[in-house]
Amino acid sequence: MPSATEFFGISASNLGPLTKTFTAPPSCTATTNTDHILFVNATSPYLNYLMSSSCRPKPFGDCYPSGSDYDSWGKQTSTLVFGQGVYHYFSPGLACPDGWETAATLKHGSKSGEIDVSGALTVSATDITSQLYANGIAMPLHPTDFWRNVLDKSETLAFCCPSGYVGDINGFCRSTLGPLTPTMSNQPDPEVCQIWVRDGDYVFTVTSLDGVTERNGLRSMVPITATDATTTTRVLAGEWGETQLDDLAYATWVPAVTLIHQETATGSADKGEKGDDDKEKDDKSAASRVGGVVSVLGATLGLLVGAVKDRFNRKWSRSDGPPPRIENIFHVDEAEFRASHRGQRWNSYRLRRHGSWSFGFHGTTRLCHVGCELGERNGRLLVCQNDACGIYGIINHSFKVSRSARGLFGKGIYTTQSSYKADMFSQTRATGCGLKAMLLCKYVPGRVQRLRIGNPFRTRPCRGYDSVEAVLMKDGGMTNHHEAVVYRDDAIVPVGVITYMK
Repeated sequence: MPSATEFFGISASNLGPLTKTFTAPPSCTATTNTDHILFVNATSPYLNYLMSSSCRPKPFGDCYPSGSDYDSWGKQTSTLVFGQGVYHYFSPGLACPDGWETAATLKHGSKSGEIDVSGALTVSATDITSQLYANGIAMPLHPTDFWRNVLDKSETLAFCCPSGYVGDINGFCRSTLGPLTPTMSNQPDPEVCQIWVRDGDYVFTVTSLDGVTERNGLRSMVPITATDATTTTRVLAGEWGETQLDDLAYATWVPAVTLIHQETATGSADKGEKGDDDKEKDDKSAASRVGGVVSVLGATLGLLVGAVKDRFNRKWSRSDGPPPRIENIFHVDEAEFRASHRGQRWNSYRLRRHGSWSFGFHGTTRLCHVGCELGERNGRLLVCQNDACGIYGIINHSFKVSRSARGLFGKGIYTTQSSYKADMFSQTRATGCGLKAMLLCKYVPGRVQRLRIGNPFRTRPCRGYDSVEAVLMKDGGMTNHHEAVVYRDDAIVPVGVITYMK
């Protein structure tokens, strides 16, 4: 259990141990989709959302582990409208509830101040926070910075979400229900909760934290009680049938079950830190030798498999049928990655771009039997020694702008959050193996320039931006699926291979 109970005025509340699989009563299935409703962006439900007309969520009760304790916290603070907030967790927490899956993980890295995150905790900030940052407005403390300072060094955090739900960085799970249309005649126009606060000094800007200067400053909020605020409702965006509602949908939500446990309590396969000699090894020793990329083993690292599989399935276009069956997910050993030249170079660039990064997929040509019977030994991935093979070349040398072909946005390194799109570029020329393969990568988007029109002669984003992202066709762009481009070798690294049957 973390020894810290708060950081930056935000509380850390332990709801108790969760060492056995929690199973909710059957009645919970019938009420979950109607008791906790959101209005969301239909194309990105995990990014932007608004609460429904109910300003106070209904209790979760028996449908959530220690639900009465979770609900009682809300009752105890019924007079509190705003404040720095609280994060709930279970410790020791060892098992997601029945029917729930791991949506994100977080633990300390090998160096002071570093963290390893996966899944929902890698998702970019919302448009609102991006606008705050771009306009120099103080930002709320990022959730990963909170957990970085609360977790003990030997502890691992995991977010659990119901199967089919999408997690977010704030510890919530959401699932889209359907388009925002009336379900009955004479139904009132959709309304959202709105809270007006009287003038007063409620928000302060903190310019540095733990000796680190914050570019925009961090937002610190004093408690605002019901006597200082007025709660009303307003029409969401327009009346039924108006175009303002076309891009919105209904969604349901539930707080993620946040588990915290000691790595040694779970049978982790983590073998500890490497010595100084190992940290001098270059990219090839970290990724290209036999076994340099390994199958994910052990309880702690195994949490990542569920997150990657879920991302692969969710990002597959349903217009082409169900996603293909994943055969295996191979992932670079985290200790080797952190010690490698490419890992340190990528992490240095990430920190210079304020720490955020995302997972991406990358399809390329494969000449070897990677992942097939001849390309795997004892759960470890074997790669060929042919630089003409895209899989081997990228694993061996990492991504190189100099080796990239020109695409829609010029000569850069392309990645996508759509597994379906990556599959379009995944070509298998090895005989005797029906498996396909794509690379899993980490990339640093930094400040993103979103473009509607391509330019094959582009060599970098415009001044002030770090990467390019395609505007989707439905919004006036030229592509139907997500596409991001970085123009630096240190902005992207391969971290795994997904093999699948199509």
